[in-house]
Amino acid sequence: MSQTFLVMSTLSEHLPKLSNAEFEKYPEPVEVHYKSGASYTGMVSNHLRCGQGVFKWPNGARYEGQYAENARNGKGIKL
Repeated sequence: MSQTFLVMSTLSEHLPKLSNAEFEKYPEPVEVHYKSGASYTGMVSNHLRCGQGVFKWPNGARYEGQYAENARNGKGIKL
């Protein structure tokens, strides 16, 4: 079962900066929907994409593969 998050830029403007905070790795995949219409389903650690995941762009393109520190890294394919 995945968790779903909606990314809202206006909300983050009112929250304290957490750049130095440490967050636990979610034990199961999460689903994130961006304002642009893009989405990500996969593992997250410290609020960054990590491990295995699928990123989908609004135009239908997608990347399925590995992430490290929010960037595509390792084995993966862009379709």
